[in-house]
Amino acid sequence: MTPSALPLPPDFLAAQAALLGPDLFRRWVDGVTAPRATVFRLNPLRGDTDAARRALVQSGVDMIPAGLAPETWLTTPGHRGALLAHPMWREGRVLVQGLSSIAAVRSLDPQPGERILDLCAAPGGKTSYIAALLAGRGEVVANDISVARTHRMRRLLAQLGAPATIRTGPGERFGTREVGGFDRVLVDAPCSGDAALRPDDPPACSAWKPGRHRGLAPQQKRLLHAAIACTRPGGVIVYATCTFAPEENEAVIARALERYPAHVALEPLPVDPPDAVPAAGLEGAPTGAARRVVPVARETALGRLVLTEGFFVARLRRTDRPWDRASG
Repeated sequence: MTPSALPLPPDFLAAQAALLGPDLFRRWVDGVTAPRATVFRLNPLRGDTDAARRALVQSGVDMIPAGLAPETWLTTPGHRGALLAHPMWREGRVLVQGLSSIAAVRSLDPQPGERILDLCAAPGGKTSYIAALLAGRGEVVANDISVARTHRMRRLLAQLGAPATIRTGPGERFGTREVGGFDRVLVDAPCSGDAALRPDDPPACSAWKPGRHRGLAPQQKRLLHAAIACTRPGGVIVYATCTFAPEENEAVIARALERYPAHVALEPLPVDPPDAVPAAGLEGAPTGAARRVVPVARETALGRLVLTEGFFVARLRRTDRPWDRASG
C-alpha cells in the first residue's frame, strides 16, 4: 500500500517520513497494514509457567517465543479470542502485554531485594511484571495520577497476585518527597502515542493532532527529573514512550543530561528489542543506550506478522554523587 492510500492523518505521515527516512518509512508503511501479533506473558506468580504453556498448546493456541524473555510468547490475531477465553486468563496465569511494555521492564532489569518505583504505572502490566521478577523479594511502588485508573490497576494486580504499594498522585512529587529512595525507577511517560497509530484504529487516528507533543514535553521532563532525584546513587532510570516524536524522547533525555550532568548518564540497554534502530540526536551517547523501535512486518513460524507497536526506550544510570538540590 502506498502512503497516500493509508487512512492516517497526512501531517502525521509527513512527520513520520521526515523522521524515519525513505527506506525505514517504506517498511513502516508496510508494517502498519500487516497483522499484529498478540504478545502475552506467562505469570510465575500464579503457578508454573511451563505447565501454563503446555495447557495453552493443548487447548489449541498456536504460540511461538516472542523473545526478550523466556516467559513471553506470541500468537496470531485469530487466536487472541481463545487466549482471552481460556480459564488461565481469569486465573491470572496469562496476561496479554505488548513487547514495548516487556522491553521497558527488561531494560529496567529489576533485581530481587530492590525497592522499585513505577512512576506512571496504570493500567499495571509493567508493575505486575516487575513484581514477578522480584519473586517476592523487594518492594514495588506503583503510582498513577488517575484515581479511576489506579482502581483498575489494583484489580489487575490482585488478579495476577502481584504485590505492590499503590499510590495516587502526581509523579513529580517523588522528586522532593523520596530523594534517593529507590533502586530503580520506570518512567513510562504520558505521550502523544503516535508510534502506535494504525489504520485499523480509526478513533486513535482521528484523535491525533499536529503539535500535541509540544504540550506534553514539559510534563515528561518534570517526570524524568523527579525520577532522577528519587533514584539512589548507582541506581537505574528507564524512560519510555509510545511515540517517535523527538520532542518527547531524545529532547527530554538531552535536557536531563544537560541539567544534571553530575548526577546521571546514559548507558546501554541490557536487552535489544526487535526491530530497534538507534535513537537520533544524542551525540556521544553509548551505543544502544536509547532505541527507537519501528513496527515492521517479518516472516515468522506463524506467518507474516508485526511483532511490536512502535516505542522509544532509554536507560540512565545515577552517578555515585549524592543528590544536590542546588545543582538540580
